[in-house]
Amino acid sequence: MNEHHSALLHLEEEEATCTLPAGQGTMVIRTWSEEGHEQPFRARLTFSDAGDEGQSVIVTADPEQVLAAVRAWLAQGLR
Repeated sequence: MNEHHSALLHLEEEEATCTLPAGQGTMVIRTWSEEGHEQPFRARLTFSDAGDEGQSVIVTADPEQVLAAVRAWLAQGLR
């Protein structure tokens, strides 16, 4: 993977930011449960824009951060 075209994004609390050009894109959300943890929820969001060779990834244990990231991604795509 070309490091020029990929990014790892981290979320702080309920704040999520994504920088996307207007247009089309793809987002895949994978969720699973890690038993034995105080908060077993886990999610990995992978997204890219049409024509972009790379992808961005968000990994979180907070369902609210998943929602915040999706909202931010959708809002950027609608501009």
